[in-house]
Amino acid sequence: MKLYRPVGLQELVKILNFKSEKFPDRQVWQPILYIVENYGYAEQIGTMWNLKDENSGFSGYMLEFEISDDYMKDYEIKQVGDKTHLEYWIPAEDTDNFNNSLNGKIKIINAFYGEKYKGMSFQETALENKLPDEQIRELAFFMESSYEKFLKIVKENRIPIILNLIYWMRMDSDSSKEENGVNKSVIYEIEKILSETYEDHNDVIINLKSWENAQ
Repeated sequence: MKLYRPVGLQELVKILNFKSEKFPDRQVWQPILYIVENYGYAEQIGTMWNLKDENSGFSGYMLEFEISDDYMKDYEIKQVGDKTHLEYWIPAEDTDNFNNSLNGKIKIINAFYGEKYKGMSFQETALENKLPDEQIRELAFFMESSYEKFLKIVKENRIPIILNLIYWMRMDSDSSKEENGVNKSVIYEIEKILSETYEDHNDVIINLKSWENAQ
């Protein structure tokens, strides 16, 4: 069974630190793990709520995953609005069993960013405390002037980069034609480095063709 979950930046970071193999345990104030039955509803939640939420990093990431039909048969689907607003409510204490029933990796299939999105800081680099728009310009500079430094930043900041990738791709519409080409060159080089460095990289994030189609 294919299901979805919209998450903010903080939860996605935890998932990536778990190698995209499981969802994090619920907090004390989170008695339920909400799972969404269809992509359209997941996107609606992500764009209506996450983009305005500071705890979500003003960003909404659409996650897709496969889970055992046999496991899900014990849960009743809940209609919480119109006919597309369908959810499964997994009690917090069942999170481990839920994770053990996943088939394969949790995948990022889209992302949306609010006006206040800042991403994550690139610790102890020239990109630290810079906004994503500035970060990609710095990366472009290093790629041309000091590839070794560029390579080091990319390898050591995998998660902050993953959080920004779709954002950077969507900067194209607000950039000059020349800058568009530079941005795409940087993104393709980043993807190449991450794919060569991390065996599971292609299981973790969507591919560049999908990013371009998502614009």
